[in-house]
Amino acid sequence: MIYEILDEQGEVINRITATPEFMAANYSAEQYREVPGAEFQPQQPVWAWYIDQGPFTDRLGAAATMLIDTSTAPGFVAIRADFARRRWIDLKDQRVIATVNYLAGQPMPGLGTLAQPLLTTQQANEVLTKPVTAEENLALRRLYFSQK
Repeated sequence: MIYEILDEQGEVINRITATPEFMAANYSAEQYREVPGAEFQPQQPVWAWYIDQGPFTDRLGAAATMLIDTSTAPGFVAIRADFARRRWIDLKDQRVIATVNYLAGQPMPGLGTLAQPLLTTQQANEVLTKPVTAEENLALRRLYFSQK
């Protein structure tokens, strides 16, 4: 629950998240009030939308990954170099979003003159909006954030 801590004049001086038991044990009834209708929103860790490079390319799929890894086209060479410079991929970074959307608009060579996009718009959206699992950012959390 969310509570407002009050001064002697009844003015709000702080807002905290606590249990009713904590409030009763640490404050007199005149020193706080519950904020009606306010729900606690836990703050996400900084790495919540960071994904390791391997799981990120897994999300792109084998065809897109193979083309990115082997193409000599300048756009794909630039994407490959950009990904290689990063310690992780931040799915909320506008540059990453632009890159994934670029991939959704790029044709993948098919049979004869047929070509299809590397990613559909729906696939691109799923790559960027599917929450990152603990397994998908395990390496970066251990290496850079001292988390297990």
